[in-house]
Amino acid sequence: MRLSGWIFMLVSWTVILGLFGYCMARTLGFGRGPSGPQEPSDDEGP
Repeated sequence: MRLSGWIFMLVSWTVILGLFGYCMARTLGFGRGPSGPQEPSDDEGP
């Protein structure tokens, strides 16, 4: 494989793994404190 092919492959895998890591971090909530329960509020009257 030519040098340009290796560079393209490395850049592609870097982007793929970077996006995967970003999605996992957002999904699992790394870097954020625990959030409270998400219950609907009954502030509006009947």
